[in-house]
Amino acid sequence: MHTSSPPGKEAFRQLLRALPVSVNNLADPTILRDSTAAKLDTLVADRHTGPVALITKGNLDTAWWRERLPGWAKELNLFVFCSISELPKSMEPMGTEHRYRSLRVAREAGAKSVAYVRPIIHTVNDSPETIGRIFRRSVDAGCHAIISSGFRGDDEVVESTGLTGVAAPDGQHWSKVLKLTPQSTSDFMRELAGELNIPYWTRTQCAVAALSGMSRSLNPYYVAPKFVGCDVCTLKSTCADW
Repeated sequence: MHTSSPPGKEAFRQLLRALPVSVNNLADPTILRDSTAAKLDTLVADRHTGPVALITKGNLDTAWWRERLPGWAKELNLFVFCSISELPKSMEPMGTEHRYRSLRVAREAGAKSVAYVRPIIHTVNDSPETIGRIFRRSVDAGCHAIISSGFRGDDEVVESTGLTGVAAPDGQHWSKVLKLTPQSTSDFMRELAGELNIPYWTRTQCAVAALSGMSRSLNPYYVAPKFVGCDVCTLKSTCADW
């Protein structure tokens, strides 16, 4: 009986190189700048082929980042996710203006520049005026796509963030499992993205897959298509309907 030989070490190396990677996501790539640089250099040396993410609230509009980002973007499938919420300073003291500049810097460097509109909190930053401003300014800054998500947290998180007394949207309860966004706001964002002709998702892995030219999401969201909105995703025909 013929038996195939097990895959060699190089096959496993190729699989590892193709994995999505997020660098210093538990802090911020700009806070751990030198560590971020060392890890990106290691990924380049390892010939990593999978998506590499920098998720930041920091300022990339500096000489240091402008000098280095193009090299990493040339060698890696680099994504820069700039978190933008325009929450009041009492909730998020770090400024906002530099985040739009960071989107532009990432775009000019050759990375995928993504506006991470989050967290959207009912009655705090979910008005059409606020969402409209964030979307339009992100598009003007040159982002390749927009991803949004709502607020997630149990009673302790709600209290610690100063949201005691703020009701969850649509008659729901705040949850540490689900990121809640008002349905009316979700509908508005999707319509606005269409008007602005900007790709829009609520699932990061679907956005990364589509922007990387993949045919299926990197996560099996398609097993719950109605829950995650597969019906309006650009990957639908090759992913959810596959």
